[in-house]
Amino acid sequence: MIIVLSSVGRMGITIVNVGLFMGFAFGALILLRPVTKRLLRPRHQVWLWFVGWYMGYMFTLFDALGSWLPIPYTFRALVTPRVAEQGFYNYPMYISTGRDELPSVMLPGGAEFPLPADLMERLLPVVGVVWVTALTATMVWYTIQGRKLRRLSRQGERMEAETMKQYGITEERVAVRLCEGLPASFVRAGHDTGWGDKVSNVICLQKELPEQQLRLVLLHEIEHIRLNHIWYKTIIVAVLTTFYWWNPVLWLAYRLTCRDMELACDEAVLEELKPEERREYARTLVELGSGRHLWGNVASFGECDAALRVKAVAQWEPEDEADDLEPRRIIGWMVVITLIVVLMLGGPRDK
Repeated sequence: MIIVLSSVGRMGITIVNVGLFMGFAFGALILLRPVTKRLLRPRHQVWLWFVGWYMGYMFTLFDALGSWLPIPYTFRALVTPRVAEQGFYNYPMYISTGRDELPSVMLPGGAEFPLPADLMERLLPVVGVVWVTALTATMVWYTIQGRKLRRLSRQGERMEAETMKQYGITEERVAVRLCEGLPASFVRAGHDTGWGDKVSNVICLQKELPEQQLRLVLLHEIEHIRLNHIWYKTIIVAVLTTFYWWNPVLWLAYRLTCRDMELACDEAVLEELKPEERREYARTLVELGSGRHLWGNVASFGECDAALRVKAVAQWEPEDEADDLEPRRIIGWMVVITLIVVLMLGGPRDK
C-alpha cells in the first residue's frame, strides 16, 4: 500500500509542479488585466483564459507548447527553473521528488535548495493520501451536484418545440424547462430525460418570470451554448477541483473567467436587441443579478458581479456605431496570440 501511495504521491507532485507554473502564468494575466480589458473584448478574454486552463488539463498540450515549440525568451522560460522528462513528456520542475537525484526545491532564476533524502520518502505517501481523498471528494461532489441539478430541472414543464422555435431555438440537442422555485435561471450540460434523448444542454428558466424577461434570459443562456461556455466551464471546474484546488491564484482566475463568460454573453445578446430592449435587459440584470454562483457544468444568468455587468451594458454601443470596431477586433486577436506565445510557449527542454 505504501508503494502505491508513494506512486500516487509522485504523480501529485508532478501536478503541483504544473500548477505552480499555471499560477505564475495566470498571475501574470491578472496583473495585466487593466491593460487587456482595454484591448480585448470579453470573448477574447475567455478564449485566452481557456487556452491556459486547457493546457493544465491536456498535459500533452503543455509539453507541446513547451518543448515542440522551443522559443527561448518567454515568460515561461523565465519562471521555469528546469524540466523533468516523464515518459514522453516534459514537465516543469519546482519540486524534485528524488527519484533520479536528491530531492530539492527550485526557484525561478536557478536557485536550488536540497532537501533531506528521507524527507521525500516520508512525504510521498502523505501526498498520495491527500490526492486520493481530494479526487474521491471531487467525484462525490460532482455526482451529488449533477443529480441535484437534474432533479431540479425535471420538476419543470418542458417547453414545446413550436414554442422554442418562436424564441429562435431550432437545435434538437437543446431542451428548455420552465421550473417553479428556482434560485436562478441556468443552463447545464447533460441529457434531459435520459441518456438516449439526444439532448446535450438543458436550459432551466424561472417559470414566474414575465414574458419579456423570460425571453431575455433565454437569449442569454442560448449564447452560453453557442459560445461553448458550458463545455469550457465543465473542463475548467474539473481541472480546478481535481488538480489545482490548492492554488489560490487559480481560484481567482476561475472567478475572472466566469465573469468574462457572462460579459461575453451579455455583449452577444445586446447585439441582437433593439435600444428599448437593451434598457430592459439592464433592468433584468438589476432584478435577477443575485450574484449566486452555481458550481459544476452550469452557467447561471444572475451570477458574477451584476453591478459590473449593468455598467458594461450601459456603456455598450452597437457595431454599426463603433467606427474602430474592426481594427479593435484585429488588435484583440493579435494581443491574444502574443500573450499565448509569451506566457505559455518555450521554456527549458530535457530532450
